[in-house]
Amino acid sequence: GLASVPASERDRLDSEYESACREYRHDDALKAVWRRIDTVNRQIEATKPWETLQAGDLAAVRTAVVPWLQDLSVIARQIEPFLPTTAGRIRGLLNANPLRTAEPLFPRRRAVDRKQG
Repeated sequence: GLASVPASERDRLDSEYESACREYRHDDALKAVWRRIDTVNRQIEATKPWETLQAGDLAAVRTAVVPWLQDLSVIARQIEPFLPTTAGRIRGLLNANPLRTAEPLFPRRRAVDRKQG
């Protein structure tokens, strides 16, 4: 079935972010945000809600999507000091009625980029 990021993982990432911000370790704060983004993205790819939707189980998709949308809201709040334009884009997308598809906010890095970073 569809599942979201475990609450314990969310709590751990939030704690890492908050601790890093309190200690002015902004690079570590952003790393915690990126880990949250990666975690949510992996969860979405693993659960494939589009397949569940195609099978007609709208209730299951809604149940799965709500925590992911909440994660995006937290991500927008956390990146606001560092990437205010991107944070605004996320909030704008989350406030759209109805929700709509959008260009990726964080395009995938190529394998070469990952080796260098």
